[in-house]
Amino acid sequence: EAITYFNLSRRKWYDFLNSDRSKKFVVGYRSRRLILREEFEEFLNKNKKVKEELAYVGKEWPKKRLQT
Repeated sequence: EAITYFNLSRRKWYDFLNSDRSKKFVVGYRSRRLILREEFEEFLNKNKKVKEELAYVGKEWPKKRLQT
């Protein structure tokens, strides 16, 4: 849900979750990791560079791949 809500890159998001920077707003519940949305939003607002690093930048496929 967080990936869709904040428009984040899936690969970058999971790398970020495994880093030490995410410990302030990630809570473990059984086998899940829950994100504290309000605290994560505050973190992103304070750290604009992190928000840009995690952002999903949609790219079109090269024309070669589209041709069959």
